[in-house]
Amino acid sequence: MKLTVYLFAFLVVVSIASVHARQQTPPFNESLAYARLIATHTLPTVTHGQCYGAQGDWLERDTAKDGYKKDGPYWYQRLSTEELVRMASLSTACATEEIQNQSNPNATSVAAFVARTRQFEYVLLNRAETVLHNHALTEEYLSQP
Repeated sequence: MKLTVYLFAFLVVVSIASVHARQQTPPFNESLAYARLIATHTLPTVTHGQCYGAQGDWLERDTAKDGYKKDGPYWYQRLSTEELVRMASLSTACATEEIQNQSNPNATSVAAFVARTRQFEYVLLNRAETVLHNHALTEEYLSQP
């Protein structure tokens, strides 16, 4: 009987210690996701050529056959969230570069980059709202008796 009590106590101590150790070290995926999140909040260093290359690419995608399908999403609405964040960051950096590094910034080009940023961020905002809404629906469903 004493041996059973000691064995049970030992198992409880080991299980508590292992749970505590697992809570102390975050999983690899969480640290990787955190690093990616931090990286998206830092604006990339861009050149004048990169900015206008990106703007040309976006305009080309707008006018392409599959850029907009009737009753379908625009090309940037079909991108992954990570790609949208990258493009919004690039567009913001290009607008900033155009304002800071040009002796006579072109208001039209700055406005074009700002408009692109708003388009990309609007899609990101809608995605975030959808996730929050679905999470609230899930919580509501799970709290029902």
